[in-house]
Amino acid sequence: MPKRSQKSKSERQIRKCVFRLKFLSENLYECEDDFDTYSHDFQNVISEINFHFFGKKVIKNDADITKTLAANKKSSTCDDHGDNLEAENIRHEDVCPPWMKKAYKKIAIETHPDKIQHLRLSNREKEERELLYIRAGVALDGRDACTIVEIATYFDINLDINNSEIISYLDERCLQVEKSISDIQQSVAWLWFNSNEEIQINILDSMCKSINESAEREILATLLKKINNKINSKPDRVKKRKAGERPAQRMAKERPHK
Repeated sequence: MPKRSQKSKSERQIRKCVFRLKFLSENLYECEDDFDTYSHDFQNVISEINFHFFGKKVIKNDADITKTLAANKKSSTCDDHGDNLEAENIRHEDVCPPWMKKAYKKIAIETHPDKIQHLRLSNREKEERELLYIRAGVALDGRDACTIVEIATYFDINLDINNSEIISYLDERCLQVEKSISDIQQSVAWLWFNSNEEIQINILDSMCKSINESAEREILATLLKKINNKINSKPDRVKKRKAGERPAQRMAKERPHK
């Protein structure tokens, strides 16, 4: 195959990878939005069980996953992004390959707070770019080539690596995002709020058995009704999106993933 045809094919593959990654990232943000609500409301489930059966006795179960995921979610953000580009360059001088440092500098031109103030962007767009700047800095510190490539392709920045490497990094990033979605959807809080009453009763039964307690199914059904009434009556409860309705893309809120 002629070199020109090979290059065109690899460029098409990159575009496909970018499209796939954007789609997965949007799904991840939607999952994380829902998970914020689910993890908060699931505490009511645990509280009601404790109050009904055990007073202050703590139930030990997979609900702890919610805390772990919430911690992972926050770990990607940084309180101080720093205002000195020169200092940033010095800080990363000896820890990253040259192409990553060069890509980071180009990303910083597009995202650093001082560089975007004069651009005709909305406040939200500026905030998203500033968050991308933070992500890029965290990625550079951790030598996270996948995230650097992801952000660079988001801004159509040319990278000093060949197309096959770019495709490889984007594919790996897609796998990371898919893993994060899977982790969220396997949490007890997620399963609870995306299951029918029969499965919710089974979850209640498992939670009780985890502390060597048991209850008749009729009692669990009554408790489930009480729990759902309490959750659904909360005035500050976030309304669920309609089927097919999606949130706006917020790539900047991406978190580091395992």
